[in-house]
Amino acid sequence: MNTIKVRDIEIGAGAPKIIVPIVGVTKDDIIAEAKTFDSIPVDMVEWRVDWFENVFEFDKVEEVLKELREALGNIPILMTFRTSKEGGEKKLSRQRLMQSLISKQHRPDMLILLMWKFSQVMTS
Repeated sequence: MNTIKVRDIEIGAGAPKIIVPIVGVTKDDIIAEAKTFDSIPVDMVEWRVDWFENVFEFDKVEEVLKELREALGNIPILMTFRTSKEGGEKKLSRQRLMQSLISKQHRPDMLILLMWKFSQVMTS
């Protein structure tokens, strides 16, 4: 089996990994929640960025990513954006999202973009 290493975690080797979500609305909520993870076993954190109140202000997204990195240390950050069509909180065009991800300083370790329903992908 192939594995993938993200920071100090090797996915696909050893025990199943524990991924804990953060779905805070405000920056303070998100960082406060991240700071609680030192008391529970966490391999990776998933930040559901579509819940963030300033998700379309990409400089503010970068601020949160920077502070998340400081709060989480070396725990990998998986940033997930689900569009409203995929059960998420916000609408967003593919073009606008991709433009926002280019040339940004603070990036997550992994990124998942859920923008299309599976049935739509299969028939495309």
